[in-house]
Amino acid sequence: MIIKKKTTVSGEYAKKGEDINPGDLVTILSPGETVEGQFGEQYVFSIKTKNGDKNANFNQTTLNILHDEFGEDTSNWVGKEVVIRGKKTVIAGKKVEVYYFVTGDWQFDDYQELVKVTETGAGETPSPEDIPF
Repeated sequence: MIIKKKTTVSGEYAKKGEDINPGDLVTILSPGETVEGQFGEQYVFSIKTKNGDKNANFNQTTLNILHDEFGEDTSNWVGKEVVIRGKKTVIAGKKVEVYYFVTGDWQFDDYQELVKVTETGAGETPSPEDIPF
């Protein structure tokens, strides 16, 4: 039998609705750690909240957006301020609010998809090849 070492992150996790809320600005304080969670790998970053330094899981959408905004090396993300966007959805039969940590120019469109907003206020226009019909 092969046993894998379980790693954990020290510190308190941010509580939704208490430590963090949609619209809050938070600062990324660490380059993050990968830990094995109940549903696979989780990416945990330390953030500065209104209630002090806390840990937060960054989902894959958040990671993809921050990769595009700040680069692939998460050590370059340290000290960057991001805004929390919240989206109510149903996951595994439960109603939840998913938080995304993104730069201020990312907003939800009419279809509840995150899009980067241009200076004119409109989301990015898809190219004709991206249109499915």
